Amino acid sequence: MFSPGPGANGGGLFFPFRRLREVFETVGVRLSTPDMNAGREVSFELHINARRRLPAVPCYAYLWEHPLIRPINGERRALARYRQVFTWNTALVDGRLVHELPIPNDLRLAPVPGFAERDLFCVVIAGNRALRTPHADSLQDRRLEVMRWFERHAPQDFALYGSGWDRPTKRPGIAGRLLSRVHGWKALWRPGGEFPATCRGSVASKDSVLRRSRFSICFENLRGGPGYITEKVFDCWLYGCLPVYIGASDFARRVPPACYIDGDAFGDPAALHAALHAITPEEFAWRRSCIEAFLASEAARPYDDEHFCQTLKQHVAADLGLA
Repeated sequence: MFSPGPGANGGGLFFPFRRLREVFETVGVRLSTPDMNAGREVSFELHINARRRLPAVPCYAYLWEHPLIRPINGERRALARYRQVFTWNTALVDGRLVHELPIPNDLRLAPVPGFAERDLFCVVIAGNRALRTPHADSLQDRRLEVMRWFERHAPQDFALYGSGWDRPTKRPGIAGRLLSRVHGWKALWRPGGEFPATCRGSVASKDSVLRRSRFSICFENLRGGPGYITEKVFDCWLYGCLPVYIGASDFARRVPPACYIDGDAFGDPAALHAALHAITPEEFAWRRSCIEAFLASEAARPYDDEHFCQTLKQHVAADLGLA
């Protein structure tokens, strides 16, 4: 995770851990993965997501995954074994043990193509996956509803990117996993999915798609409650794409309305499609200027990777009495 290069997922796998290592070195700490620390004295451990078993040294945790994905990230008794915990999940924050720290992003702005230079109207970048168990807060069905509408009614305006869409759509739960296994066997001799007109396959990096797209269906995997803002929407903003967003319950309080299209504002995908087509080049440019102003403002600083790294360093260093 500290190696040079973009990482296996085309840009984000090692982010922001290389910078985190550099920041900790300013207080005399060398961050390493466990395999590199074999036989060495370890001063503390910093875990990405909580764990059931902790070593005897002081331990800290950053809760990256949603508790519906990793349940221990929401178990207060398990979290109490840590010296300090950091998370985007404001429902857990108490200002003593658990501190608010949003998921980090690289907020450095760079030139991006304009409206007329974008040859893709609307995209989805997502793998064909499902939650392990069904849940009322899942947004998978909402995303699939939009994808299916475009596939049937406006394939010329839509492109689907991601792995696994050459197979039938995955469903949550035990029955869904069994069906996925059966479909996997069938796909060995007869591949096929439900998006033959719009599926474009996997991509090496998100920016290669988002720089070409005017709009992106940018739904979080879950209606995650307050603070649950992942990298999905920031990827759209940084590459000049306007996101259609559903996710964090307090998103409208944190982000100016001009910076996104509210996916909950439309009764059906047809209304959303019409609204996107009604956005002129002038409105698109104005919204892009609002996004750039937001990303350059103090309101966006908590989501920056430098804030993430410095916050972890400062808390750990103060707790352990480091220089």
